[in-house]
Amino acid sequence: MTKRAMSWSVAILALLNVAGCSTPIYEGRYAWSDGWRIGKGLCRNSGAEAANGR
Repeated sequence: MTKRAMSWSVAILALLNVAGCSTPIYEGRYAWSDGWRIGKGLCRNSGAEAANGR
């Protein structure tokens, strides 16, 4: 890669990183005031093991 192409690649990746981190993931769908809380798993099996009842 040329130096210019590498600079553009770094700039684009940085811009995408900033744009992705600036927006909230849930966008107000799961508000604390609505009763949503952080869940805790009850099972440490994989999905396949849980489906088989192990």
